[in-house]
Amino acid sequence: MKRTWTVVAAIALAACGQRGGGDAVTFGVTAPFTTGYGTQVKRAVELAVEELNKDGGINGKHVELLFKDDSASGSRGVAVAEEFAANPKVVAVIGHANSVVSVATARIYDGRLVAISPSSSSPDLTGVSPWVFRTINSDSLNGVELARFAASRGHKRAAMLYENDAFGRGLIAVFQRAFPGQVVALDPITAATRDFEALVTYYRTKVRPDVVFVVGTEGSGVAFIKEAHRQQLPAELLGADGWSGITAGGSAVDGAIVGAPFTADSPSEQAKRFVAAFKARFTAAPDGFAACAYDAVMIAATAVREAGNDRVAVRDWLANMKARHDGVTGRFLLGANGDPQGKSLVMLQLKGGQLVAAVTK
Repeated sequence: MKRTWTVVAAIALAACGQRGGGDAVTFGVTAPFTTGYGTQVKRAVELAVEELNKDGGINGKHVELLFKDDSASGSRGVAVAEEFAANPKVVAVIGHANSVVSVATARIYDGRLVAISPSSSSPDLTGVSPWVFRTINSDSLNGVELARFAASRGHKRAAMLYENDAFGRGLIAVFQRAFPGQVVALDPITAATRDFEALVTYYRTKVRPDVVFVVGTEGSGVAFIKEAHRQQLPAELLGADGWSGITAGGSAVDGAIVGAPFTADSPSEQAKRFVAAFKARFTAAPDGFAACAYDAVMIAATAVREAGNDRVAVRDWLANMKARHDGVTGRFLLGANGDPQGKSLVMLQLKGGQLVAAVTK
């Protein structure tokens, strides 16, 4: 009799591992929350859930959040993913925010729990697991758009600077293949690099690019732009979505251009409502990280509303969406390979320390 109970209990526990428990819907949330972009993700997720609960939750169930900081580290991310996957209350994860962490954790989520990244854009993530999705475009698309933009502005000599991780290597490779001009420099850095004096001097005196394309995050980005301005480097500075947080540099980074998934000046009604609510709640404007995180929560909520508080059903609904999600970053579908369909970049320029001015050819 005891043996029979043990088997039945094991089956029940396994079932609980596939379903959210109790009277709540729980989403795990993970990013490096001490960074500027991690803060944007956290704020947007909190705002989305506040709105959901104000409207009665999901199918009458209160939505709860379980936050775990992954420190932008692959090893820490794996530990966080294991904790989420082992927790029967968690029905889906919003995260991770960095490509290197999403790639490292995909095998943990595979077959166990949906993860929806708001900002991991590496091409290496596409199709790596049918349980991993994202609300930002793959850099296999972004790199082509950015290269075409640079060429459309008449640039023929490009220097390329990239953080040497999955995000940096993937996007720089796509840009390099798509750029029709000459690549005159290709230099790796780390996310912690802050001293760019020698590199900018080399670009200014030897390489002489007319555009410098940088794939990195806000810390290295602000430092590089400030040094380029100090030395009056005569080249346009172009960054990918990882530069959405360089507004932290204020007017000292003015003039730099960023290819972003979202602008706070978007004319869509959904975006206007989101921006107004975000500003009212946090007294700051949302960036692309925030917008994609908000969309990730809302699309996860729709999946639970339509499919139920069940991990497998949520995954199947996301992989087989029948109608586009009307999000703050546009109308898009997710698909079986995890990538959004129907999104494009917005080219923005820093003015007065804000990414507010749309850039055209």
